[in-house]
Amino acid sequence: MRIRLGAGVATGILAISAPGTATSAADSSLTILEPSSHWQLDYGEERCRLARLFGTGDSKTIFWMEQTGPSGTFNWLVAGGAIDLLGSVRRVSASFGPAFESFELDESSSGPIRRDSLELASFGKAIESTGYRRFEHDSRGEPDEAEQFGETYSELNPAHGAQIEYVEFSRKDRRVRLATGDLAEGFKALNACATDLYEFWGVDPKEIARIATGVKPLNMKRVARQIQKHYPSKAEKRGEDAIMQLKVLIGTDGRVEKCITIEKTKAENFDERACELFKQHAMFEPAQDAEGKPVRAFFSTTVVYAVF
Repeated sequence: MRIRLGAGVATGILAISAPGTATSAADSSLTILEPSSHWQLDYGEERCRLARLFGTGDSKTIFWMEQTGPSGTFNWLVAGGAIDLLGSVRRVSASFGPAFESFELDESSSGPIRRDSLELASFGKAIESTGYRRFEHDSRGEPDEAEQFGETYSELNPAHGAQIEYVEFSRKDRRVRLATGDLAEGFKALNACATDLYEFWGVDPKEIARIATGVKPLNMKRVARQIQKHYPSKAEKRGEDAIMQLKVLIGTDGRVEKCITIEKTKAENFDERACELFKQHAMFEPAQDAEGKPVRAFFSTTVVYAVF
């Protein structure tokens, strides 16, 4: 059973920490922000989010990791004082140290929405990205097929979490470090929450674990055109943008069984039309198990509404 509290969210506290402060390390280019809250795990109906505050006063920063199902990686966001200390959200690198090397973040955040336009209410400028290490490619330098065409079942590796003591952001000669501490328990908590999320949606995680080849979309250009035709009129008149993730469950016949809208930005004047259009028009080759038999699987995509 999925636990729900209030607007479909239950919160768990994972750890206790002392009030946070901003400290300067021996390296004058480095500012360290200590924790100023507990880790909080939010069990939402659409996602799992592990969040914590760092620093106080002008340096107050929020950092979160979130998943929309079992995965070996996660999306993350940082907003607040850490961004001010960096001076800009452009040309920023991140590292989950000390175990994992630094990687540069893409200049664009989500399609046509510019990175410097992303903000989080009460915190200000924000940066979002995916993963805690460099993206792994196959021997040809291309993302493997499972990552290109839908989702297979995997989990975060707690052994990797145990090797992380901080998340550091750098830009030119400025570095800001969030003293996260060991993330092993956090990885375990996200794994449990994400598995529970699948069960809440009526999907057996063991069924997803059978996937050997992910689903393949057949007509995304047509679906995109249909969504383009139905830009919510109220939002269009007000010049409002929105970013949404659609998580779509594809049946063994290649048809959409379920579509879940996950808002990545505040989207008051946007409805479920994109999901409805996916159900009406999207066509897929179903996922297959190791024996070549079709199995149900999830496919995720991002819909960006932008007025130019």
